Amino acid sequence: MEERIIQTQNCINEGASFLADIEPRFEYALNATGELPLRLSPEGFERLLSAIISQQVSVAAANSIWKRLVKANLHGPRKIMRANDDELRAVGLSRQKVRYARALAEARINFKSLRSMSTSEVVEKLTQVAGIGVW
Repeated sequence: MEERIIQTQNCINEGASFLADIEPRFEYALNATGELPLRLSPEGFERLLSAIISQQVSVAAANSIWKRLVKANLHGPRKIMRANDDELRAVGLSRQKVRYARALAEARINFKSLRSMSTSEVVEKLTQVAGIGVW
């Protein structure tokens, strides 16, 4: 399978068209909703930290926690490593999310280098860095 990265609205349209061609229910849904919007997020540490924060909480709660992190200037890897647990908990991170945020910060991932890797290489690299296995 050819690996692709969604970069433009044309990528979204091509993928949606492909799915509509092979699945009538998707075609019906696409006709009902119209063109799917392109929603790109910034890449890197902050995006992964945001994903960690967003897990198992409401969108409103995740947004609130993120705003407090930014206001406290605790959204970069060095800031996370320097902060104590009480500071991170004060902005709304659970104990587990403090651990995950620290592990992400301490991993010192070169996010730009991931761009040139295949999906399987990225997964392997990140699981090695995180010290976890793949199911």
